[in-house]
Amino acid sequence: MGPDDGSHDSVIGIATSEQTALHLSRRKHHTLKNSVPTRWNSTYLMVSSVLDLLQEVNASLIKIGKHDLRLSAVEENLLNDLRSFLAPFESYTQLVSGNQPTLSLIPLIRDAIAQHCSLNPRDHSIVKQLKGQVMANVDVRLPQDNDVLLATLLDPTTKTLPTQQLEEQVSVLKKAVQQTEAELAEHRNVDAAELAEGHPVSADAPPMSLKGKLIQSILKKRGDAVATYCVIDQEIRSYLSLKPASSHAYESADDSILNEECNEAMGFWQKNHMDYPHLQAVARRYLTISASSVPVESMFSTTGLIMNGRRSRLAPSKLNYLSFIHDNYKYL
Repeated sequence: MGPDDGSHDSVIGIATSEQTALHLSRRKHHTLKNSVPTRWNSTYLMVSSVLDLLQEVNASLIKIGKHDLRLSAVEENLLNDLRSFLAPFESYTQLVSGNQPTLSLIPLIRDAIAQHCSLNPRDHSIVKQLKGQVMANVDVRLPQDNDVLLATLLDPTTKTLPTQQLEEQVSVLKKAVQQTEAELAEHRNVDAAELAEGHPVSADAPPMSLKGKLIQSILKKRGDAVATYCVIDQEIRSYLSLKPASSHAYESADDSILNEECNEAMGFWQKNHMDYPHLQAVARRYLTISASSVPVESMFSTTGLIMNGRRSRLAPSKLNYLSFIHDNYKYL
């Protein structure tokens, strides 16, 4: 647009309108440099901005004689449909960007997406196409593998969601306990005799030969394997029998130890690690796996804004400090 096409006067006229100023002041302002975790959220914000400013933009176009650039009723309805379709994905992103985005969130989000993407005869053809693409890729983006199953079972608020039978759930948790204990033992490089006796071997004791260690290991396994198996089995069944952590799931606080203080998964295991020592070790492993790469992607996006072509000589330590301040400035 040129300087004499009247656009300048129209913009000034709209900007000085008290009604428009009040309308804009009540709306949360977004810029491209704000934290926008995913492209879905970015698209949602842009579509929302277009619709929120549609009245002002149309007034400007009418005043400068650009009627042909106004959105048609069909296009406006399509943008409204897109905003309605994209809005829930923003809440899903916020959910997996929280303080403890564990893998147990994946079944919840998958179910919500499946319901949201159910086809409606009144949907626009583009919205139907988007729903089909989302459902076609949901298994790739949100896979339900063994890690997700274990995290779901070990989260006291979601352990009733898996459809497997009780015996299959017990079997899955037993295998996880055995694998975790084996990996911990290997990591700590603990001597077989120390594990069997439960205390370090005395430094004054004569060293045991390899043959002696093997014989002792076999004898101990015969006596302890059944007892250990029963203890783990009882521990798992006791945990799975607990009622869900919901205020409507039990009549009083005494009916379940899954009360308000244990709503967070790791909070439950920190509070009850003495009652479930074997499962607690497995929980620490699987409930610390993040359900999303959103925090990492957001960090790289922020770093890219800071480390641009004009600031390419920033030291790594200073870049780290600037990224930290950017993400935590509201707490400083």
